[in-house]
Amino acid sequence: MAHPNPYYNPDWQSLRDHHAAERDKAQAVSGQLAQDGQMLTEAYKQAKARFAHHQKEFQDTYRLEFPTVQGYAAWHFETFDPAALAGSVSGPMLSVDIEQLRSVEEAEAAWNRISGHAETAQIEAAGSLKVGQPPGLQAFADSSRVRSSWRQFKEQDVYPEGYSRWDGAFVSTLITVDELDDGWHVCFMQDPSHTSPSVVNVFERLATAVFREAKQIAAGQEATGLLERIGRLVRPRPAPSPDRFHFYEHIPAAAGGGMILETFERVALRFNDGAYRDPEWRSPAYQTIPEALRNAPVACARTADAGSQVPRALPRSTP
Repeated sequence: MAHPNPYYNPDWQSLRDHHAAERDKAQAVSGQLAQDGQMLTEAYKQAKARFAHHQKEFQDTYRLEFPTVQGYAAWHFETFDPAALAGSVSGPMLSVDIEQLRSVEEAEAAWNRISGHAETAQIEAAGSLKVGQPPGLQAFADSSRVRSSWRQFKEQDVYPEGYSRWDGAFVSTLITVDELDDGWHVCFMQDPSHTSPSVVNVFERLATAVFREAKQIAAGQEATGLLERIGRLVRPRPAPSPDRFHFYEHIPAAAGGGMILETFERVALRFNDGAYRDPEWRSPAYQTIPEALRNAPVACARTADAGSQVPRALPRSTP
């Protein structure tokens, strides 16, 4: 159902031409006064005020042009195609049902919201990796096999021997796991909204925590408390070998197009005395990112209770 536009005026074109002409006159006057060094005079201030007034009235004539709210909204969106941004937006696409808009103000608010989202997405895309399976990487290639879930690692998860400097802080990361013939490929993605403590600063500790929990479950320990929340990495069986865990780090581009560029890297670790140590970020970094990892933050619902968040959706090992 089309809603009438209360601002519609059939004389919109003559009004637009009038304000355009008066705006241009005011701009010419203020420009000449500025050239003559008269920028502090009252005449210059008045010319600038006339320019601002007629410029606003000129822009407002677009509200007058369309008999219906739907016509006005369609004009706003005719040069903006949200679907064109599908490859660059790292989150759900925003959309609007023009037929449901009831006022000019609702149409303008919808356009501002979606165009702002598009502008942010385009800026972020400039710092993002292209989607594609990196050459030679078998992991994360099949989205149906990959599982992801948010996790909050508390101090006691990462430093079971005790550590007092975090003062209640935690590491927030999206864990994505893919099980192949050579073992489990585990990617830690930095939570863009929670960067301190960061994944990179405690990477080997996160890897050790995942291996330690997998080992406990494999040993057949009762899944209660923390273990119940972490989900099963493996079925009860002999403890998995640390050599069968392969780790990756994913740092998303800064929201809004900041200084942080997106990276995706393999991280080599040495296992010694029950823990992973000496992380080595393999160079060069991957130049593309698997589609499964790019889509993981959108596809995976974030859990938000205060305890440790562990990936219940992580894949179980096949017998």
